[in-house]
Amino acid sequence: MRWVYVRPCRPLALAGMLLLTLMSSTMSANAAAPAAPSDMSAQIVQLVNQDRTSNGLNTLIVDPRLVTVAQQRAQFLIDHGFFSHCSGGEANTSCPQSGLDMIPRMEQVGVGVTVPGTTIAENLALNNYLAANAGTAAASTNTAWLNSPEHRANILDPRLRYTGVAVACCWAGTVGGTTISAGDQASIYVQVFSGGPGAVPTASTTTTFGVRASSPGCQFVLGFATMAAAIPQAVGQCTGDESHNPANGDALQRTVGGLLVWRKADNWTAFTDGYHTWVNGPNGVQERLNTQRFRFEANPDGLPVAA
Repeated sequence: MRWVYVRPCRPLALAGMLLLTLMSSTMSANAAAPAAPSDMSAQIVQLVNQDRTSNGLNTLIVDPRLVTVAQQRAQFLIDHGFFSHCSGGEANTSCPQSGLDMIPRMEQVGVGVTVPGTTIAENLALNNYLAANAGTAAASTNTAWLNSPEHRANILDPRLRYTGVAVACCWAGTVGGTTISAGDQASIYVQVFSGGPGAVPTASTTTTFGVRASSPGCQFVLGFATMAAAIPQAVGQCTGDESHNPANGDALQRTVGGLLVWRKADNWTAFTDGYHTWVNGPNGVQERLNTQRFRFEANPDGLPVAA
């Protein structure tokens, strides 16, 4: 029998800038092998951005700093066997006194949570859809979030611009009166959001938790400079100078937000954050999913054509 458990959330505010919500869903497990957590993370981002696009909102940009925070928090929840945001004074005695608190974690990776106008948020999920049916795991989690008004509000918050997702297995503990063992292969889903002035990656991005800072000596030139100027919030600062791929002749440059590429095969300049690609084509800079192609791009794999 399948069932979904949704625990009422307790909104938590920091000077009017922080909103945290909580959702859990569990179902009976079977012996199917789980899908890769990285695949689930990518699917969650894609689904959330589809939700936002359908509601006339901007898509979220994957911020490696937020991915790091999400990964740290997901692993901590698994290591300590509890399911809670544990942030900013939440009255929950099940939370260990530790560095899990979201606010300092965000500050340590360079997100200015105390900058006026900055918003951060988090959605959590706990279920064993990966074990029961990996093909529907991400969609089931996203649907449960959308069916929760508090989680839906985070997904569709127009103030948010960046996100990071982590999925980790296997959680064991008690939630909502239900005891879950490691054998149930229950996975933790953590999606972290940010937006506003303090969320924009800058040259001072910290290296805490393995997030690479921008290099003070690097610079954008020619087509990469044009792309960085066109979509500065997506590209962010460079983390190194331009290099070349000897196998295909492409030019490459890594940034805080992702990767700039000049493709020798078609002479287009593009930027990708790992989930979306912006191409400076005949109609200017246009955005599509990585699983799509524009009509003017080579498409040997027959991927869907972006509008």
